[in-house]
Amino acid sequence: MVVCLLFVQAIRWVKDSSRSSEKARILAKFKNASFILSRELSCASEFLYPNKIGGVPSNVLIFKNFDNEISLLYLGKDGLNLFNYQKNEVKNLFTEAVSLKTTLIQDNYIEYEVELRGKDNQFVLKNKLTTLNSLP
Repeated sequence: MVVCLLFVQAIRWVKDSSRSSEKARILAKFKNASFILSRELSCASEFLYPNKIGGVPSNVLIFKNFDNEISLLYLGKDGLNLFNYQKNEVKNLFTEAVSLKTTLIQDNYIEYEVELRGKDNQFVLKNKLTTLNSLP
């Protein structure tokens, strides 16, 4: 009887430890998400879409990167993706992304919001960026 109780407790401990490590992994990924996205957008030379200042939030962001290549940030079935038109290359940034909102605040100054969801966690990234070598 005592052995069975110890065995049940051990199984519970393994389950709890597994849940905790999964939660820590997801939270670490969410914490780094802002850095990853800002790094991708930090060298934008021009924001092409959304193109109306203070307009309705858009679910895509089209911009020219440092090499003057047109890139598209969008939410696909497999999460948040970055598509480079010239290279015809898709880079998946976050599989946990469930929404993307971008708004042009001023010329060459945008605000974006990305909602990320894990199994039991939700995290919202909200940031404002200006293009390379310009001030808002």
